[in-house]
Amino acid sequence: MQFAKLPMVLLLLLLVSFVSSVEIGAPANGMAAAAE
Repeated sequence: MQFAKLPMVLLLLLLVSFVSSVEIGAPANGMAAAAE
């Protein structure tokens, strides 16, 4: 059952890396404007 969690962990790592890259690449004001 340990391997069943592997895809979930990979997706989580991908999401974290994507979010961090977006936060670094975009200014805070731009993110706030996009959120609204």
